[in-house]
Amino acid sequence: MNQIILSDGTKLTGFELSGNICKFEGRVDTSVFEGKMSPVTVKTDEGETVYKHGKLITFDYDPNSIAFCERPMHEVIEHSLSAKIDYLAIMTDVDIDSLM
Repeated sequence: MNQIILSDGTKLTGFELSGNICKFEGRVDTSVFEGKMSPVTVKTDEGETVYKHGKLITFDYDPNSIAFCERPMHEVIEHSLSAKIDYLAIMTDVDIDSLM
């Protein structure tokens, strides 16, 4: 059985895998994936693929299909640095926007 397992343990089933494209019978609610993509695992009868820093790919021409890829490392680093700067600003009560 094909399964998508998100980082919070949410499991999605009921799709066919064509290459690396997951085709569902109905429209995919992409909000289910928000904040739950690191990691994301796609399991099939033939094995599993783990995306450590997953990125969701949607298709305008087919709202019933999705795919995943690995986020480029520069995006992962940028997100991490941004989160750390935001944390430091909150902890030190600094308004970052006023510094720019």
